Amino acid sequence: MKIAIYNGGNLLKTTKAAGLAAGKYYTVTTGPVRDKAEAIINGKSEMVEWVQLWAGGPKFAKQNVATKPNMNWTTAVKNEFWGGNWRVPTKDEMSGLIGSIGGGNSFTTNTVKVEYLQENNEFGFKFTGVQPGYTGNSIFLPTVGDKHTINDGGGVYWTSYQDEHSYGIALSLYYQKEVGLYTYFMNHNVVSDYSVVVRPVLNEK
Repeated sequence: MKIAIYNGGNLLKTTKAAGLAAGKYYTVTTGPVRDKAEAIINGKSEMVEWVQLWAGGPKFAKQNVATKPNMNWTTAVKNEFWGGNWRVPTKDEMSGLIGSIGGGNSFTTNTVKVEYLQENNEFGFKFTGVQPGYTGNSIFLPTVGDKHTINDGGGVYWTSYQDEHSYGIALSLYYQKEVGLYTYFMNHNVVSDYSVVVRPVLNEK
């Protein structure tokens, strides 16, 4: 049987003309769900890993853009940090990481499982795919700014969206043991040096 996958009127993927053999189970994705792409970091070419966490979602880099001080929104959206293969994610792309405000140190949506934990001696937020074909993929967004602990931590990550009041919109992540884990969007002055960082996505446009 030949299978074609559409998102609305857009063809995402199709099997070969011969189709799939009967009597077997298949996991269907919209293409490769992990790989590497070139980034120009400090003038040198490096291969940076990326993963896709849900079907049709953005392909997130496995690391942040390393900057001190952190980039303001105006600088970030120029997309000059790693060369043409990478850019700041849109608000819609980052919205797949949003799911809950308060309650526990983890939650699960229809796209990801979110956990606050310690990984490689850093505290932060781990997002793992939950859809078939994506469950082996995850990104870790470390806490940002002041020192954090297993009981308290937060981080703010830019999107490319600017609201009607000319503020840059960022994804805010926060965990407090007494309250739980928060994920939500918040606005920031586009030229401030507030502790906002960038987790790039692969530029496929």
